[in-house]
Amino acid sequence: MKKKTGVLKILVLTTIVVAALMVLSACAGGKNYSLDMVKLAGRLLSEVNFDCELYQVQEEKVENFIDFEGAETKIMYMGNGSDADSFGIFKTDTEENAVKALETVNSYLADLQGSFKDYIPKEADKIQNSEAIQKGRYVVFCVTSDRENAGAIIEES
Repeated sequence: MKKKTGVLKILVLTTIVVAALMVLSACAGGKNYSLDMVKLAGRLLSEVNFDCELYQVQEEKVENFIDFEGAETKIMYMGNGSDADSFGIFKTDTEENAVKALETVNSYLADLQGSFKDYIPKEADKIQNSEAIQKGRYVVFCVTSDRENAGAIIEES
């Protein structure tokens, strides 16, 4: 009887250890998230309805609008100035810097909304309803009146 109890304990402990390893490996999956930034930018440009033509900001000029620590790759498109339509896709060196970058993006959007509030209120409302997310080392934001479509495309990526 004691021998069966010992074997049963070992079996239960082994099962618990295997289950714990499976849970830990699943949690680590977010850290290995990868995003094809160029493909996402292309999809946003071709599948989302923007109220104006968007122009790509040169990568070295993006920091004039949004600057954060640990930026590795920056893609940003903006409209003509009278429309708030825009999007940005950023990759950082660490997930912690991506969390901080999201805060910076949200501050940028709040400032942008404040700029449009008295100037063109309709655009300020568009900014208020914009998408800004962080996943792994990536941060994405999109300002458009086609918010649901943009959000779906971003989530799929």
